[in-house]
Amino acid sequence: MYYHWQKTKLKLSHALWMLTQGVRRAFHVFRARWVVLPLFIFLSAMIYGRYITHLNFFLFIDNGEFIVHETYETDVQAAMREANIYLSNDDEYHSPVQRIQGSVAEIIIERKHYVSVFYDGRSWSVPTSGETVASILQKTEYVPQEGDRVEPSLDTRSYDNMEIRVWRTDRTYEYETETIDFETVTKTNKNLNEKTRIVVQEGVPGQRTLKYEITREEGVVVDRALVETVTVEAVDEIIEAGLRKTVTMKNGTVLTYSRKLECVATAYTTENKTRKVNAMGKVARVGTIAVDRTLIPLGSKVYVVGRPGTNWEYGVALCEDVGGFRGYQVDLYYDTRNECMQFGRRKCLVYVLE
Repeated sequence: MYYHWQKTKLKLSHALWMLTQGVRRAFHVFRARWVVLPLFIFLSAMIYGRYITHLNFFLFIDNGEFIVHETYETDVQAAMREANIYLSNDDEYHSPVQRIQGSVAEIIIERKHYVSVFYDGRSWSVPTSGETVASILQKTEYVPQEGDRVEPSLDTRSYDNMEIRVWRTDRTYEYETETIDFETVTKTNKNLNEKTRIVVQEGVPGQRTLKYEITREEGVVVDRALVETVTVEAVDEIIEAGLRKTVTMKNGTVLTYSRKLECVATAYTTENKTRKVNAMGKVARVGTIAVDRTLIPLGSKVYVVGRPGTNWEYGVALCEDVGGFRGYQVDLYYDTRNECMQFGRRKCLVYVLE
């Protein structure tokens, strides 16, 4: 370690000696007059230039392109020529100052170009230099209308080969009508005959009106929206249907019945018999008949008549007797055996009266 320290000291001593010799030689050189004057001039120029000449920075914005130029020029136009930026007679530039010194200047260059404008079926070619869409439209005497759609937006600045379109929006309304059918409601009425139907309330169809808003741009439909529905409800038709069942006798009398049975009729008599009392304990007589009590209760009043196509009628009768039969059969009472023989066996209709 001691050895390395001694070696380092020798190196430092040698370097110090070399520096001393260099200073001495330089002193002898500067004493010479032919060296002092040029050196003085050089140092003066450096000091003078340091304070009177400044490097300037120009930021040129040319149609959206940024160009940074460093120069000792202070005039804007001279700086543009240095940067190889040339303007035509229609081009313009905007600068906060015309000359700068030791600072930064932003120069906006607006080059004249043409923009195409389309609306109302017409077209314009408008010269401009970076103006907004709103300003360009004013040059075409554009009159805004409600619902207009402008592309691009009004605050967009123009550029070369730009197209501006105004879409005129027109809104109208269309109506569609739908018919709503009414319903028929039937109500029963026991006071009306069975085949009678009376219209108590006339049915009235309803109506549904749909209102659509139609949006057109330049005459082309771009939207169709349902905005309102108006409905007039239908009025139901009300019909009363009779429940009362009637039958007309041959003499014109109208009878009301609850049931109609198709039966077979026979005849019986108590002539030459000692027992003349029926099942209800009453004397058997014309106008009383025997029935199957499980089908027609005793005491019921019925109307017995021949089926359509025949011309006989027994008339109104009381069910007071029972026979030795079951089902759809009735036994009609006659006073004599001869009448019974003449009647024989016939098909009939039995109306159970109310």
